[in-house]
Amino acid sequence: MPISTKDTKPCPGPRARQFRDRPAFRDRRLQRLTARLPFGLRSAIHGLRRPSARWVRLPAGFLFLVGGTILTPLPVFGFWMLPVGIALLAEDISFLRYWVVRTLDTLETHKPHWFRRRRP
Repeated sequence: MPISTKDTKPCPGPRARQFRDRPAFRDRRLQRLTARLPFGLRSAIHGLRRPSARWVRLPAGFLFLVGGTILTPLPVFGFWMLPVGIALLAEDISFLRYWVVRTLDTLETHKPHWFRRRRP
C-alpha cells in the first residue's frame, strides 16, 4: 500500500537550517515575540538590541545570567532571567546564537500563536 503524502512531512535539509541561522530571519522572529510584550519592556528590548548598545547589552546579559542563577528560588526573579541573559549575549557572542535559534525553532513548533501578528 503506498504511503500517503499527507502523512509524511518533508525533512528540512541543511539549506533550511542555514536559512534559519540568518540574522534577518532570527531578528524577524524575535521582533514578533517582543511585539506581544508591554510597551515599556518592548521599547527597552528594542533599545538593547541596537548595535550601538553593545556596551550596555553585554553587562546587562551577564547580570541577567548571574541574577537568574542566584535568585532562582524567588518567585518574581529567577529562572526567566537566564534565557533573557542568553538572548542578550547571543547578539554579540556567536556560539550562543545557535542556542537562541534552536530555542526559537522549538517555540515556533510548540507555540506558533506566539509568532503570529496581532490584529490591530
